[in-house]
Amino acid sequence: MVLADYYIEKSLGIDSQGETLRAIAFKDYSSVTLKILHFETYDGPLLNFDQEISIVYSIPSSIYIVQILDLDIYMDLLLRCWTFLIFEAMDMDLKEFIRLGQQLNAKRIKSFLYQLCMGVSYIHSHSIIHRDLKPRNIWVNKSKGVVKIEGFGFAQRDRTPQEERVFPEAGLSWYRAPEVLLHGPYSTPCDMWSLGCIFGEMVVRKPLFGEYSQIEQLHEIFQLVGTPDEDAWPDLLTYEGWHQFPQWRGRDLSLTFPTLEPDGLDLLSKMLQVNPTTRISARDALDHPYFDSLDKFQY
Repeated sequence: MVLADYYIEKSLGIDSQGETLRAIAFKDYSSVTLKILHFETYDGPLLNFDQEISIVYSIPSSIYIVQILDLDIYMDLLLRCWTFLIFEAMDMDLKEFIRLGQQLNAKRIKSFLYQLCMGVSYIHSHSIIHRDLKPRNIWVNKSKGVVKIEGFGFAQRDRTPQEERVFPEAGLSWYRAPEVLLHGPYSTPCDMWSLGCIFGEMVVRKPLFGEYSQIEQLHEIFQLVGTPDEDAWPDLLTYEGWHQFPQWRGRDLSLTFPTLEPDGLDLLSKMLQVNPTTRISARDALDHPYFDSLDKFQY
């Protein structure tokens, strides 16, 4: 597979590792998403890519996960590497969709969140923690009203012993759960915190938290949902990053998210529980009353 096999329609975005393009295959005129990644050496980023490919291929095909159709890797004599990934066609990532905003009404938010809960539930059922759920790693097909999860470069198998679970320093911390920011043990509930952040962001059209320092990030979190204590989170004092934070009571979510219906506020509060053991699971979230108005047979 080479670039000559595709007609490039437009760029869908550029990041630190490469560019994502909308393309058409000459052989059958099908639309695809083409990702071109460049790595200077066989180091961390490329190892993350290898991990992503390994985990994606280990999960049985799912309509909730972006499917890799083909890939090709070229390495020159200086060990500089170019990777060409072909995915199914999607229009844009969720971050861009939120930025545009016109089609993100209450019904669409509910549909998107249900699909994401289905996807996360599927990932967790295969004992995998995504660890990097964020709008950039969710792709949107506008015409079909479909969202799919990608970006498994930081994913980890849930059977990995806790002492070997080192959360990557790279990546955006805005969607990371409190237990991760506090350098404590974590498991699949950390993905549900990220999903709660994405849910809230779709509602208010901006990230819920936006600090780059982990301490400042925790301050923002505790201001919104309240500073935990040992009664609410018995294992709290065992977390490496815990210290005496200011005692915030938390805000009324109905004031922060005034357009969100009561059932939506209840589900969001269950996703944003600071104690991971009381946070709602993806499987249980699918049965929440917030989704009762959806025609679930279409999913």
